[in-house]
Amino acid sequence: MSELDWDIEDERIENLGPEVAWRYAIRAYEADDLNVAHSLAARFGGAWGGSLLGYYRQIEAEWTTRQANQSRDLGDGVSLEWPSDISPRIADGERIVRIVRDVSDRFRWQRQRRVRVAWLSPNVDAPWFGLRAGYYMNKTPFHKICVPGGLQSNETEMEAALAHEVAHAMIQERTLGNAPIWLHEAVAQVAEHRNINGVARTFRSDPTLWLDPEELSQAFGTDRRDAANFPGIGRAYAQAAYIGRWLAETHGEPALGQVLDAFSDNSFVENLRMRVTGQTAADEALRQVLKMGEREIFEACEP
Repeated sequence: MSELDWDIEDERIENLGPEVAWRYAIRAYEADDLNVAHSLAARFGGAWGGSLLGYYRQIEAEWTTRQANQSRDLGDGVSLEWPSDISPRIADGERIVRIVRDVSDRFRWQRQRRVRVAWLSPNVDAPWFGLRAGYYMNKTPFHKICVPGGLQSNETEMEAALAHEVAHAMIQERTLGNAPIWLHEAVAQVAEHRNINGVARTFRSDPTLWLDPEELSQAFGTDRRDAANFPGIGRAYAQAAYIGRWLAETHGEPALGQVLDAFSDNSFVENLRMRVTGQTAADEALRQVLKMGEREIFEACEP
């Protein structure tokens, strides 16, 4: 029996403090044991000045879907879970499988793990939920993709959201979690066919807005619940999309897949050399496949 197999009303749980409760809640969440995760997190969602409230909202969103107890195996290692206030059609399941296959084919991804798609209830689509547009989570032992169920009526946006998050799953698996955020978002936006019209004009009008690799990754980490941060976050996505498109058009989508695989093919000696020299895993992988490092790429494709 695992540490998570308990009755949530047990006296031991009642007596847990916030630090221990959250540690178990996160462990349960990563295992997709959402009932345990929600019960624990709900007790201390406002702990430490509400610093983990965003995480609680994430657990709450998935837990709300789980309460309907509705799921279906779509075949090809893909499944769908949906909330009580949405009913999927046969075409919805077919679309999900098609998009997973399409992303796999374009980037030459040989999937090793199952993919579970969860539609989130429109009831959790609120400003206080920072990931309301959709997100990917590396669960044990599968990839979990959460997208707003409300997109069911908009096929174009649903397909873009699915392709984007499937790409994040691919990047996580192929790089063993070592890809920087800027590369995650660059490749994910290539996968979704992000429109970059007007992006070059934005950065030409003010070159100081063009960020270096470290700055760009950091820009994605700002609080998405604060409207004051929206312009900066939007520019971060736009820059990543522009870089991704440049890489795909210059080298091809299969080459981007090769870059992802290059994160995990280093010898012990090579990894040691990188630690000593301070070279990032992304820089090494890009140089190995594309013969250009991070900063060279950012300089080469700057509008």
